[in-house]
Amino acid sequence: MIQVAQRREVSAFAPSVLYALVAVSIFLNNFVTRATGLPFGQALDALILAFFLLLIAISLLRGRVKKSQMILILSVLLFTIFSVLGGLQSSLSNSVISAIIFSKFFIVITFARHLKLDDLKLAMRMLAALHIIGGVLSLIFGSFFISLLPDVAFTLDTSRLMGFSLNANRAATISCVLMIYFYFVERKPYVAVIFATALILSESRSLTVLASLFIMFWFFTSNILIVKKLFAFAFISAATWVALYTFIELEDTILKIEGTLYGDLYYIRAAMLIGGLQLASEFFPFGAGGGTFGSSMSFGSQAYEIVGISHWNTVIDMSGIYDSGIGAILGEYGYFGLIFYAFLVVAGIRNFGARRLPFVPALFLTSLVLYMNFFRTVASDFFYSFFFLFLFLVIYQKYNRKPDGNKNAHPPHP
Repeated sequence: MIQVAQRREVSAFAPSVLYALVAVSIFLNNFVTRATGLPFGQALDALILAFFLLLIAISLLRGRVKKSQMILILSVLLFTIFSVLGGLQSSLSNSVISAIIFSKFFIVITFARHLKLDDLKLAMRMLAALHIIGGVLSLIFGSFFISLLPDVAFTLDTSRLMGFSLNANRAATISCVLMIYFYFVERKPYVAVIFATALILSESRSLTVLASLFIMFWFFTSNILIVKKLFAFAFISAATWVALYTFIELEDTILKIEGTLYGDLYYIRAAMLIGGLQLASEFFPFGAGGGTFGSSMSFGSQAYEIVGISHWNTVIDMSGIYDSGIGAILGEYGYFGLIFYAFLVVAGIRNFGARRLPFVPALFLTSLVLYMNFFRTVASDFFYSFFFLFLFLVIYQKYNRKPDGNKNAHPPHP
């Protein structure tokens, strides 16, 4: 009996170790790649992609294709069709590859059925330790970490907390994940405060707002008194405003956008969004085609000449073209592509677990995905796709937690 129990413990622990290794690998991706000069990131992306494609192939052979896998197949198929019909006429091979790249979010969603928050306990604790160690080391050995930052055409603000992520927004994403995990899952508010502080020090506007929206939604959909809900709303709103006003240069961003629109500034995020809208209108309704705008395949693309930014340094060195996922989707797949993407996100979120997620939380999570796509290419990035998978799991557990013996019982909320 003891041996059987030990075997069960080992079999239960093995997935946790695997998930922890995957999480740590994705987290240390940029650091290892730049510290060693080896293409670790590309190899990791290829490995993750091959693993998920293998899962789908096995399901197809067994004739047991799940809804989430059908959504992924539909995403690749329709993105390929839209690409072929695009204005700049991408080749079939480029169209297929681009469609797979822009389906990374749905590739990750197919994995959700096999994952539970309990399996991530080891991964989260390892990420927490590494995130803190990286933050401390980047303060002590600042010059070494700065030497690993990418050589881009614009000035990097090295005062922002980055750590092993070597990117302030990615560091903010990890801080956001750990803050939510330790507060809502492990119920350790004092630990959560540490990562809330790290989130603010990263000076990420998008992630600070996203974290606030997530927390507000959690409290407003919890079974607590309306007075407490209003208090939580007022407190979170005030704290977010103080963080944005005191630590984050929000006004500077607004000036950059205005200068890009009406002046001679080169704010690439605004340019990619505006350029995507221009391409979607000029090549209505399917856009310019896959691999032409805002993706790793778009080097030297004619699309950048059409929107007038091909001479920008951030386009020439490909350092800024990933700054708007919405712009990238609009530019490559047009208005139909964006509508199709939003529809599949809702469908994927609602069907990513054994039980369907209610429409309201699914719509809220979809709005977060679309919101984040304004600032990052979530659709084509495994890092941000896994971030949203974690948010889904937290919300999914909230709405599908089994009551203990009482049919009318509600899941406990903070």
